[in-house]
Amino acid sequence: MLGTLALSVGAAVGMEFWARWAHRALWHASLWDMHESHHLPRDGPFELNDVFAIVNAVPAMALLAFGFFNRGLVPGLCFGAVSTTAPSPSSIT
Repeated sequence: MLGTLALSVGAAVGMEFWARWAHRALWHASLWDMHESHHLPRDGPFELNDVFAIVNAVPAMALLAFGFFNRGLVPGLCFGAVSTTAPSPSSIT
């Protein structure tokens, strides 16, 4: 249980550092043409910046699915350590 907590907290902290770096180094630099719509008054229900949510969601969902359907350390890290702490079917009697 402590390992799951440590991995979950570590993932959240790592995600925040990634988000801060990506926002500064990517969104406000080389991808500014797309991100600028986020800083302007919205004209309609969507803005060009919404593409980033889709681009980030696709690999996140793929990693979650990989971790959910596979066992072991790497799949557990992909799913937030849930797979590494669940009992294996052979240990359930």
